[in-house]
Amino acid sequence: AAHRRLARACARAIRTGVPDTKSHSSDAAADEVLASFVEGEGGVASDAYALRWSLFHMKRSGNEGEAVAVACSLSYVLKRSDGDIASFVADLRALKGQDTLLLSDTLVLSRNALSQGTVLVEQFWQRLTPRADAESSPAARRMADDAKRVA
Repeated sequence: AAHRRLARACARAIRTGVPDTKSHSSDAAADEVLASFVEGEGGVASDAYALRWSLFHMKRSGNEGEAVAVACSLSYVLKRSDGDIASFVADLRALKGQDTLLLSDTLVLSRNALSQGTVLVEQFWQRLTPRADAESSPAARRMADDAKRVA
């Protein structure tokens, strides 16, 4: 019950500040999940706490599919990867989905290029597109398409 309340508070904070549903189909999918999550009681979570811990609380409250949808939202990835990529990759690997595996691999493979100033969306669509197609990962594919449009 505690994780569910915290997941709702995190979802509420993310929903108000992260998704760009008009520009990214991956964000629209995440926003649907977040909308269903925020219904009900709950407190307010700080933006930083929500970004860092939302996936954990969603998974622990039995909502791993929803956590995957949020994790594969381009706007969430851009915000979350702005900070500590290692903790983001660890959270993605804990979710154990094909989409999140592709995303974590992409982040790890892009880490060196990102440290040299390469734009994340450029790395994303180039690394994600072939694997998302080959491994039929719809959430990763939506995010790759969004990243390509942005790049």
